[in-house]
Amino acid sequence: MDCDDGSDEEFCGSCDFEGHSCGWNDTSKDLYRWRLERANVTSVPGHDHTTGSPWGHVMGVNGTQETSIFSKAILEYYVDKPGALGCQIRFWYHIHGEHSITLQLYLKMVRQTKFKELVKISKDRTNGWENSTAFLGNQPGGYKLIFSFDPPVLYPKDVMLDDIRFESCWEGDVPAGSDVLTCDFEKDTCAWYRDHTAALMWERSNRNGPEYDHTIGKGYFMFIAAKSGLNASSTARLISYPQQARGALCVSFWYHIYGTSIGSLKFITKQAGEPESVVWMRSGTQGHKWRFADLTFSSDTPIQLILEAVVGGRSGSIALDDVQVYHRENASCPAERECTFQGSLCGLQPDLSTDFPWSRTRGAQTANGPSPDTDHTLGTELGFYLSAQLWRHHIGTRGRIVTAVNEPTPHSGECWSFWYHMEGRAELRVYLQTLGSPSGPTSLLWSRAGDQGEHWRQARATVLSPNTQYQVIFEAVVGEGSQRDIAIDDLTLLNGPCPEQGFCDFEMDYCGWVNSPPAGSGVEWDWLSGGGRFIPPVDHTTNSALGHFVIFSADGGEEKAHLQSERMGVVDRACLVFWYHMEMWSSGLELSVYVNETEGLRSVWSQAGDRGKIWHRAMVDYKTTGSHQIVFEATNVKKEEGSIALDDVHILLNTSCADLLPTTPPPPTTPAPTPPPSPMDCNFEQGLCKWVQGSSDDVDWLLHQGAQVDEPWDGPLYDHTLKNKQGFYLLLNGSGTKDGEAAVISVPVDVQTTDVCVGFWYYMLGVSVSSLDLLVQAGSSRAVVWTRSGTQDSEWVKAQVTVSHTDILEVMFSGRRDTHSTGFIAIDDLTVREGGCLEQNPCGFESYTWCDFDVDVTHRGRWGRIKGTADCLDHTFQTDRGFYLTVLKQSEEVAQILTPELASTTEMCLRFWYWLPAGSSDILSVHVLRSGDQGPPLWERSGAPSTGWEVAELTVSSPNKFQVVFRARHAPDSSSTVRLDDMSMRAGACAAVGSCDFEAGQCTWVSQALTGGHSWVQADGSFRGPPTDHTTQTPEGRFLLSPAQPLNPTSRAVVVSEWILQTDPATCLTFWYHMNNSASGTLRVYVRSEPLGQELLFESRSSGSGWTQFSDSVKKSAPFQVLIEAESTDRGYIAVDDVFMSPGFCQGNGTSESFPECTFENGTCGWEDTSLGQFAWQRGRNGTAIGNTGPSMDHTLGTNLGWYMVVEASRGEQNSFAALQSPAMKQAGTNCLLEFYYHMFGTGIGELKVFLKEGPRTTPLWWLSGDQGDAWGRGEVIVGRTPQVFTVLFEATRTFSHLGDIAIDDVTFLNCSLPEPVDVCPESMFTCSNRVCVPRSRVCDLSDDCGDGSDETRCEQHGVLELCSFEQGLCSWGGSGVDTPGGEWGPQRGETAWPHHGPPRDHTLNTAAGHFVIPGTHLTVMGQTSEVLSNTLLPSPNCTVRFYYYSQDDESASLTVRSRGQQSGHDDTLLWVRNSPMAGFSWQRAEVTFSSSESSKVVFQYQRGSGERGLVAMDDISFSTECIVDPNNTPLPESPTPPPSSPSPQTTPTIPPTGPCLAEDFYCWRSPGVECLPARNQCNFKLDCPLGEDEEGCDVCDFEEGMCDWSQLSDDSQDWLLGSGSIPSPNTGPDLDHTTNSPSGHYLYLASSATGPHSQVARIASPLIPAGKGGCLQLWYHMFGRGVGTLNVYQRSEEGKQALLLSHKGDQGQLWRFTQATLQLPGAEYRIVVEGVTLDVSMGTGEMAFDDVQVTSAQCQPPCLCDFQSGLCGWSNLGGGLDQGDWLRGRGVYPNTGPRVDHTFNSTLGYYLYANGSVGEWGDKIMLYSEVLQPITGGRCVTFWYHMHGPHIGTLNLYRNNREVHATGDSTGVMLWTESGNQGDVWLEENVFVDQEEPFWFVFVHQRGREAVGNVALDDITIQQGPCWFTDPPVTDDSLAVSLGVPLTVLAVVILVSVLYVLQRKRSSSEPKLVDNEVMNEESVIDLHVNRLYNSNFGSESDI
Repeated sequence: MDCDDGSDEEFCGSCDFEGHSCGWNDTSKDLYRWRLERANVTSVPGHDHTTGSPWGHVMGVNGTQETSIFSKAILEYYVDKPGALGCQIRFWYHIHGEHSITLQLYLKMVRQTKFKELVKISKDRTNGWENSTAFLGNQPGGYKLIFSFDPPVLYPKDVMLDDIRFESCWEGDVPAGSDVLTCDFEKDTCAWYRDHTAALMWERSNRNGPEYDHTIGKGYFMFIAAKSGLNASSTARLISYPQQARGALCVSFWYHIYGTSIGSLKFITKQAGEPESVVWMRSGTQGHKWRFADLTFSSDTPIQLILEAVVGGRSGSIALDDVQVYHRENASCPAERECTFQGSLCGLQPDLSTDFPWSRTRGAQTANGPSPDTDHTLGTELGFYLSAQLWRHHIGTRGRIVTAVNEPTPHSGECWSFWYHMEGRAELRVYLQTLGSPSGPTSLLWSRAGDQGEHWRQARATVLSPNTQYQVIFEAVVGEGSQRDIAIDDLTLLNGPCPEQGFCDFEMDYCGWVNSPPAGSGVEWDWLSGGGRFIPPVDHTTNSALGHFVIFSADGGEEKAHLQSERMGVVDRACLVFWYHMEMWSSGLELSVYVNETEGLRSVWSQAGDRGKIWHRAMVDYKTTGSHQIVFEATNVKKEEGSIALDDVHILLNTSCADLLPTTPPPPTTPAPTPPPSPMDCNFEQGLCKWVQGSSDDVDWLLHQGAQVDEPWDGPLYDHTLKNKQGFYLLLNGSGTKDGEAAVISVPVDVQTTDVCVGFWYYMLGVSVSSLDLLVQAGSSRAVVWTRSGTQDSEWVKAQVTVSHTDILEVMFSGRRDTHSTGFIAIDDLTVREGGCLEQNPCGFESYTWCDFDVDVTHRGRWGRIKGTADCLDHTFQTDRGFYLTVLKQSEEVAQILTPELASTTEMCLRFWYWLPAGSSDILSVHVLRSGDQGPPLWERSGAPSTGWEVAELTVSSPNKFQVVFRARHAPDSSSTVRLDDMSMRAGACAAVGSCDFEAGQCTWVSQALTGGHSWVQADGSFRGPPTDHTTQTPEGRFLLSPAQPLNPTSRAVVVSEWILQTDPATCLTFWYHMNNSASGTLRVYVRSEPLGQELLFESRSSGSGWTQFSDSVKKSAPFQVLIEAESTDRGYIAVDDVFMSPGFCQGNGTSESFPECTFENGTCGWEDTSLGQFAWQRGRNGTAIGNTGPSMDHTLGTNLGWYMVVEASRGEQNSFAALQSPAMKQAGTNCLLEFYYHMFGTGIGELKVFLKEGPRTTPLWWLSGDQGDAWGRGEVIVGRTPQVFTVLFEATRTFSHLGDIAIDDVTFLNCSLPEPVDVCPESMFTCSNRVCVPRSRVCDLSDDCGDGSDETRCEQHGVLELCSFEQGLCSWGGSGVDTPGGEWGPQRGETAWPHHGPPRDHTLNTAAGHFVIPGTHLTVMGQTSEVLSNTLLPSPNCTVRFYYYSQDDESASLTVRSRGQQSGHDDTLLWVRNSPMAGFSWQRAEVTFSSSESSKVVFQYQRGSGERGLVAMDDISFSTECIVDPNNTPLPESPTPPPSSPSPQTTPTIPPTGPCLAEDFYCWRSPGVECLPARNQCNFKLDCPLGEDEEGCDVCDFEEGMCDWSQLSDDSQDWLLGSGSIPSPNTGPDLDHTTNSPSGHYLYLASSATGPHSQVARIASPLIPAGKGGCLQLWYHMFGRGVGTLNVYQRSEEGKQALLLSHKGDQGQLWRFTQATLQLPGAEYRIVVEGVTLDVSMGTGEMAFDDVQVTSAQCQPPCLCDFQSGLCGWSNLGGGLDQGDWLRGRGVYPNTGPRVDHTFNSTLGYYLYANGSVGEWGDKIMLYSEVLQPITGGRCVTFWYHMHGPHIGTLNLYRNNREVHATGDSTGVMLWTESGNQGDVWLEENVFVDQEEPFWFVFVHQRGREAVGNVALDDITIQQGPCWFTDPPVTDDSLAVSLGVPLTVLAVVILVSVLYVLQRKRSSSEPKLVDNEVMNEESVIDLHVNRLYNSNFGSESDI
């Protein structure tokens, strides 16, 4: 205001409208307009805003004015002057009308033709006068401000404006709050103002640019983006108002600069009257991460701060976050993390004892001089650096500069990084000087000598001084020759040791590599992370989109880029190892590696062209004769688009690449030694040892056993030492005679050290348990060093306490109980050892090493290790003797502590205890630090203070090595700080926040101590609460229980959840509760957001008859806790289970009644990709290996048109598996099987896992890693009994360093539905409560076969007294005295045993929390044994032991069940042997029945093999009612002394006598009336001897006398049935067996019609066959019906190897077919396993059967040649009444059967086939079928000899048939050849060529003529590949020479072929081809069962 009266401001926009409009003009187009008028023109509001009177003036629009549809009231003001930074316009407005119609009042800015909306007010009316503000900023003049208002269509509205004010718009105006520059941009930009004079505006965003903000991970930041078409010089600026310096001005901020073509970020200062000064700058990509910068300013005049971003390119972004600006009037700012020398020397001081000092200078001061022209920070001549200015000094002189004193380093050290510039012949050295020896020796950390070129180069040096403060010294030494200079810049201190010399993974930066663009066409290598066109989706180091690499991006020009290493010296040998990625359109890009020596560049390696979307490794040997550099050159040779990327570059000097290739496996790791036992140790098995009961206490500890426990509150059911009922422990239980009644036991301590480790196991359980204390007597003082009170987890818990004292006399345990105590305290396995305790898990920070945690040196705040006090106990010991971590009270705000470096992980659960101080604003957060990049908070807690120690769990992940960061932001005025204790990590993800199924403890739910209250206890079905839990629906499952309180009927118990850190609008809380009657008390659930305030969410006094669900949405905007309270009465109980919290509002139950099958052909069938990380499941097809996109064919269709799910790279928020989740399904039955097909192809392909997800728990089911070949494999796993809603997840990771894929297809759930009820069960079956029938052998076997658990209840009433689920130790099972010491079986959980020692789940509960037993883990030597023995059994007939075993990857070991009668085990009877060490991923059921005439024990024995130990476990062992248990468990007798040995008579096996028969005949030595049979009749499946001697010992089964000891397997879903006659389903299956060819004969069959809606699997195994016995398997099979499935036959060894011998699929016709296969497993005992896989009944009905299984010692006859000398080969009669006779095998020696000689040998002894013409009628047909033949290239020629002799003999035809034709009912097919009538008494030859594209078979048909005289015969049928050829003329009686020559020729051919066949069999048998289960292609099957000589002629046995 220049005029005294203010008149110069009257028309400058601000206006109260009292005198005039102040330059605001109405420019409306019609009568509807703004008018200046008095406020009383309307009754509402009736006054203006300025004066508040009716006579005040306003600018208004009267609603009654005449309007049209085009009317608009416009009020505008022209602004011709620029505004100040904080310029804004404020105005008051009023809207009124009678009707509720919302209208809009706008304020817009108009510059030329561009509109910008500033304010939009949408209201139907206002409540009096209201105001609004619009920010204008430093807009240049020349624009209009316009108020506009559109009239309503029907109803009038009045609008008024008043008191328009322009604020802070004039030069010198300073708005309020202009000093608020500390800003996280979550709400606004604070006092940072956008510069409207710049070309671009900073944007406040939470989406664009970085994937997360720096503050909270999902918040806001400031951002600009580069893009095509934008001027590269465009800038965006954030400007502050000038700030008063007032001492030191401290500035810090986080920045993110990333992209392939991005500019720079500058920090600029400006002081009045001076130009702007750039004080900090970063240019080009800085990696895909947030980086920190801090600056210090000191000035006598105000400083204006400017943050300027320059676009600089066309791709990328620049972002800002968490700016801090504050003053330090009387102190300095914290030391800069990165010393740039822009403002000071950062505390460095010259060493005055040296020859010269260093100088702080800049390029502008040394223009054209020997020092660098630019600094490294800014890259300009204005930037500062330190210079030694060597040209000023003499040769040999030195100058030093020394850092300030630094605190001791972490134990791992810390890394000093700096940039140096060296030209000339000088030397730069860096030394470490520890405090206390300033003049003493120093240690050299790093040095360089000689000319390093004109670049700034990076150097790093690790400093290790963990115990003393230190300084770092930089020394420059003047060398010879013309001098330039040595300079350093950008000095930074980093956490941890520096990376290995010569290695760079580009995660932090370029390391020492620098860009050196060639002149002319040179460009630079960029530094990027994954994603984008021609950019690798993942790096090589981390295999994720989060990792970094360097990249040369070509866009079509003549580009060339050089990346140059630092200079190195002479090397005789060196190896350069690097990974590269080359992707382009064709071959236009080239990557070369050069060695740069004095003579110039020498090429050592090159590669050109596209190399696919994967990383490749290169290894290059080189050597040099002088100093050298490595140069990577990327060239765009053909001017095309593409990229070349590099990662993980490693230069190894004095090493050849061959040295790096592994030749031997790494040595085995040696376990850490355990301290030797001491005399003070005691396990109480032999009494109290040296421990003494207290003499002055109230009561004694009891020596107790689990066998003495009747009620759960009385004591543990097992001890810790032996883990069974017989083991001893010390016990204090029940209630006392007074409160505080104590039992004390002690031991004198005799050690020579000050540190003693006391170890023990304790068990505390009960609703009202007092305390257990560990005390030490030292001198005359006694102190409690460790204590626990109240109930704990329901298991033995380990504790270790280090006691540090100089004169420890005694260690004692004191247990207390009160008058109302309920429960017990038990201790066991006490140890007292010299020295501190070594085990630190969890880490309680009791050791001075801090468990190798390190303080973050990049922050000034510090954590300290503090001992507890009486007011602040630690959490580990819960006394004042324990330690914890806390932030030291300093003025610095942030302190961070880092865990030790951890290996990459996809899921790791972190658990810790913390304590937030009361009344402070401290913040505790948890982050992941990876490659120097600290991620956003994963967990953060602030606000409400802690009332004590609180627990938290969270899941962390990282694709490469990482550290977990605990960050505390401390309020300087706070009197206390954050505390941390007891940190632990375990593999796998944590349960969902606040969720728990209570199977393995209380998770993060903590009991809250209440005066006069009691505790919830972790209970199971034996606690007189609910009989089963809700999770597993078993008595062994656990839940929280509040039982009746007869002595305290109004007692309350409370458990509290962890704090739920709310990020969603609501959280869904679900839990299940059980209250047995209305008098049980009251269950309440509260929610609280602060320690003292809580609100009731739920209350109930009953639950009905069972478990009841509660579910509700908790809507809280702040963190909250949930409290579950039970107010008990004197009866009943209250139980809670399965608490689950999930983000978002509660939804309806979306479960499916069915179990989905999915081929992915028409979508994903409800399967959903839930991936969060860098991988994702996608539906795909027609993948390519070179494209790295999946398999080329799916499994369903087997074509490139079929679909599957495949893992692809993605950009996710974290490192995790690609997760594919099934739809939710209801409970599953015991035999529920998941079947799927997987494709895992490529070296290092990664891992595929299958998980079962139930509520908060996720359990592994199946896993596989590595290359599985370019084929689909079958996976299956038993899901098992799942009594609640569940889903299945496929999780996978892969690497992009190799071509390959992970894909799945054809996912099916089989046999998952619960069994169906029936009206009446057979007497042989058990009737369940739900009317389901189960075999009685399944009752009380600890498996819920009924589906409601009723088969597992009242077991004592059923007579089953001995069973063990191992949920409470070993029950009565115990150790052995004759196995390997220390190798005892012991109980384990899946969550702790898997993946190294046991399966991931048990069988009882089917969860990772359930228990099983495993052999001792200390078995390391082959032959060592581990045994577990049952209770003693009295003599018992037909005792059956039932058990479940798990066996995987344990080929070389043995697992057996034995019966033992003597302690030594010398008389053990072997009852059971594990058949397959590769039983898979499922629990297998087994049972063994035996009888004993004396007392015995059952022994499970595991014997260590020679190979790697696999996963072996036992669970759910039960004994049948016939087993009589010795109640006294009487020990077995000692072994009797063996009598003196004496020669025993030699026994001779019984050999059948030869009798009167000829040598070629068989003698029936037992059967009267029949003496001799032809030898061929032996082992022919028929009882030719009446008493069957001819069929004994033949390894043959015809099922006529039963099952021949064949046994049904338990790992299937259906059984083979013994049948005879016709199958129950009409028109399917055989009508006759094969053996007897009659309806009364027997066979085994599998019916598809009984399988229900899903396919089933049935498996049956032969008895064990000795090793080496048998060369050929032969059997007959019958497969008929449209819906028939697949028949597979395997040979399975006892070691677990398995070979697929035969496979037949689909309808094979209504006849028995012959098949055979060569056995494949030499040298091993084996079984034959026949497997039937049925189809879904929707495919139609059909049955399969088999009969007459035989293992012969002879080799299989190849199917391509049959002379009928040994049988029918693969030819078979049709049978079944479909034709009118059979072809018979005969020879001329028997008259009236056929020709008098065969064709093969032309002899009466030779065999042939003939059609029996002596029976039947004219026109009858007799059919002969071949085996099924596969199509082959070139077709086949069938050659046969036939004989047709006799009048009217009929017709002989040859047909070709296939499945399609046969399905129409045509049993013969297409005719190929025919012959009729008498052809003479001669053998004739015929050839027929066949070329088929589908499997087929031949059919010979003889149709009977009118006469029955004569014969039709066939012989010497051969089938060969290729065309037919012609042979010699037929044999006639008149041509004796021919008749002899031809047979001899054919005989010679046959002999030759046979010899070749035998030789080939020997070769192939020595190299058996084994295949896994059913995964096999057709060629493999051929190799297994057909001699390779004939492979080309005949296809696979795997047929239609």
